[in-house]
Amino acid sequence: MMPENLTLERAALRAEWQQKTIKDDPIFGTVMPNPNLCAELLRRALPELAIKWVKDADPQHTIQATPTAKGIRVDVYARDDQERTYTVEMQMVNEHNLPFRMREYQKLMDQEILNSSDDYDKLANYPTYVIFFCNLANDDQCPKGNRSSSRIVRRLGQYGACSAMVG
Repeated sequence: MMPENLTLERAALRAEWQQKTIKDDPIFGTVMPNPNLCAELLRRALPELAIKWVKDADPQHTIQATPTAKGIRVDVYARDDQERTYTVEMQMVNEHNLPFRMREYQKLMDQEILNSSDDYDKLANYPTYVIFFCNLANDDQCPKGNRSSSRIVRRLGQYGACSAMVG
């Protein structure tokens, strides 16, 4: 028989676990590496893309251009059936730098696609999407693009997220 305080502790942990959502790091980190679940989240965020499947759902993917350049580590890096590339971030705090982070993320994603001998027009065949799911209180807190970044930012209704896309 279990001691009463151990039973209470387990009940409290179970209740806490049941309150968790995709916004919580343990859930996000468990769900997103699964290609089927990652594809479903991307389909809900970007239904116009008609994503069939996702491959290479790589959590904590690092992109480092050169040893001395600033690199990034994204929550999830994935490719779909049309060779589109996605970085997906769960952003819990508004650091007021998301348009600039999106710009940097896309630059580094493009560097992973292009070889030194490639023409830039190769990028037309490999669209990239930078998505931030933001835990922000209202639409006014969703980051907006500025003159230095031509991003589309939209509220994703019931999912309580901001999506920033680069195509």
